[in-house]
Order: sequence, then C-alpha cells, then structure tokens
Amino acid sequence: MRSVLIRTKLKEIEESIGLVEAHLPTTFGAFSQLGLVKDGMYKQLEFALENIFDICAIINQRGP
Repeated sequence: MRSVLIRTKLKEIEESIGLVEAHLPTTFGAFSQLGLVKDGMYKQLEFALENIFDICAIINQRGP
C-alpha cells in the first residue's frame, strides 16, 4: 500500500516538473513577462514539493 502511494506521488512529481519544463522560457526576462503562466509554474513546483514532503512522511510512518 505504501509503495503504491509513493509511486503515485512520484508520478505526480514527474508530471508537475514536466509541465514546468515545457513552459520554461530560455531567459529570465521572458520568464518575468509570463504573468499567470508564471504563477501556474510556481503552483506546480509547490505541488511537487508538497508531494516530496508527503513521501517523506509516508516513509517515516511506523508500521508495515
């Protein structure tokens, strides 16, 4: 059960990072001009980090 949950979280992390990579411009100037797209990228990164913390919590849980 825990391994399935961790694999699901890892897949969500991959998807979030993939979305950010797909929309990442080559220069900072272009990035700063993205507006709402930039906010969405930040949100995807936040989601990926939350999943990392969730995985750590799952690993640290006691029991089988």
